Amino acid sequence: PTVIMLSVAIGTLSCALGAYISYFTNGATGGVIICLQTLLFLTAFLFAPKHGLIAAKRRAQSVSP
Repeated sequence: PTVIMLSVAIGTLSCALGAYISYFTNGATGGVIICLQTLLFLTAFLFAPKHGLIAAKRRAQSVSP
């Protein structure tokens, strides 16, 4: 239930922020929303504490001598 509520909140906020940004930049609303969600995904992909790329590099460096 927590993950579902978090995903709903992230989706709602990214849609609202994307619509707001697209209004002032005269950009396509869908494109701006997708760009925001892509940035959020890449941030999570890099900085996830267990499975992110940065955490994986730290684990690899701590194992090798």
